[in-house]
Amino acid sequence: MPMTNDMQQPLPVREGSSLPKAWVVTTVFNRNESVAKYLACLDRQSFRNFSLVLVDHGTQPLSLDIKFPEYVTLLRGSSEMWWTGAVNTGIRYLLESEDVADQDIIILQNDDSIFGPEFVESLVSAASTEQAVIGSVAINATTGRILHASLKFNKMRARYDYLHYGKPISELADKLYESDVLKGRGVAYPVRVVRRIGLLDESLPHYKSDHEWAHRAKTMGYGVYVIPGAISETVLDTQKQVSSDAPFLSLWKVLVSRRSPKNIVDTVKFFFICFRPIPATYYCLVDISRTSLVSLIAAILYKLKFRR
Repeated sequence: MPMTNDMQQPLPVREGSSLPKAWVVTTVFNRNESVAKYLACLDRQSFRNFSLVLVDHGTQPLSLDIKFPEYVTLLRGSSEMWWTGAVNTGIRYLLESEDVADQDIIILQNDDSIFGPEFVESLVSAASTEQAVIGSVAINATTGRILHASLKFNKMRARYDYLHYGKPISELADKLYESDVLKGRGVAYPVRVVRRIGLLDESLPHYKSDHEWAHRAKTMGYGVYVIPGAISETVLDTQKQVSSDAPFLSLWKVLVSRRSPKNIVDTVKFFFICFRPIPATYYCLVDISRTSLVSLIAAILYKLKFRR
């Protein structure tokens, strides 16, 4: 994966702390406006023993007007990379550095996330204490309600159930919640765990590679949990996925586009990577049938709505 050497800055020097150092890996693709807000969240962190590896893989480099703090290492990746490849670029860079110790923690976070001053410390403390993979809780920035916390796989329905979806964050107790998989938004992996389980699977270039990574860690004996003390606010994308002019074409794109979290190709790959062939076949059939039926119904309803 190409990366220009002139965009790299030396890794910051390790500072003393009772907790191990955190290395935050974040990718950005053509979103200058989100980076400044994101850096502001990091600047406010109560835990200061961290560095940020920012992987810019947009079609246009980040603006030179952005003032990067000393804790930022900027890598330039290819615009042909998807999310998984860009994240692996940052992780690979860390694993090859002599400054990164096995007891340190790697945190993945999205550049459009908003989080409070205790976010990094909560993840580092839990991941280092438990020597486990620790995820954060994502809440709707508008309503304050939980979008995802603990995810449990429902074998009969072939899907991950969002156990706390729509609930206020106050309903979660101050404890670790076990989860079958984790999102890539606000998740911490001990470096020694990453060295053993390997990088994210780039056969899943954009969606589900984060799920597969946590699933892999769990099958190799590591705990996978969510901690309510680490919260990310997320602004939901309200952009229409269905065109009133061509609803059936729009819904077809939902099923086949790599940009769609429901695309069939990644769904099939994910199930066969994570499960044995017979259950994986069943999960694929159930998931694809459900997604196709829901998409068809949505297309028909849109067509009827705009005929009026």
